[in-house]
Amino acid sequence: MKPSSILTADILDIIFDGRNKEYGAYELRKHYNRRVWLGVTLMLLLCLLFVAGCALFDTEKPRALEMSYITCPVLPPDSLILVPPVPVPQIALQPALPMTTGCYNMPFIVPDEPLPAATLLGDSNRKEQVEIVTIHSGGHSCLDVLPSMPGPAEEKKAAKEPDIIMCGQVEIEAYYPGGRQAWECFLQENMRYPDAAEAGCIEGIVLVQFIVDSSGLVDRVEAISGPEILRAEAAQVIRKSGNWKPATMNGRKVRSYKRQPIIFRLVEE
Repeated sequence: MKPSSILTADILDIIFDGRNKEYGAYELRKHYNRRVWLGVTLMLLLCLLFVAGCALFDTEKPRALEMSYITCPVLPPDSLILVPPVPVPQIALQPALPMTTGCYNMPFIVPDEPLPAATLLGDSNRKEQVEIVTIHSGGHSCLDVLPSMPGPAEEKKAAKEPDIIMCGQVEIEAYYPGGRQAWECFLQENMRYPDAAEAGCIEGIVLVQFIVDSSGLVDRVEAISGPEILRAEAAQVIRKSGNWKPATMNGRKVRSYKRQPIIFRLVEE
């Protein structure tokens, strides 16, 4: 190569100057760029043809599935196979105990045979005669109401007058508005025989002690004797009795103890 043509000659001509250009290396390097562009172009054309072919020829819709129905033949009644029932072994049952079913009806007062008067001690030096009033109901349960009686005796204080006075120590005892008949009607209308006690055939006398203060309000209601299952009902009804007429002592209203026995009794038809 002439020195004057070096500046304008190609880099490959300079490298292969004086070498065998027919060997193949010169030809590969000389047309390398053209072959790269040709390969990329052909690849893009093939991709386009593939996408276009998929879009054009993928128009076939999926075939609808054919539904097959199975018909079960209905057997005539004669061809039915009857399975004989398996005999159940008989179990010897114990005879059931007689049950007493109870229901609560509105009680009503009926004449009863007179009973001897019971002597109840209110004060250590005073005795009061208490008559028993029996109240029957038409159902299996009934309530016997005894009139309220004096509370336990209490020691007198010499220094000052006691805050709570026993029933036997007052001039006029506390009483329910309307008297004894109104008090019995209130107990009959509001007292309910507890279901658990009725189912267990539990009877008995519940003695409820309470205080009637100077304003007539009932306070410190407590069932002090009787079956536990019956005490709550008896005390609850006494609490709902409302205002009483307070006891009177020396011309003024005072607080006093009261006691109310209630008989819970089951009556069979």
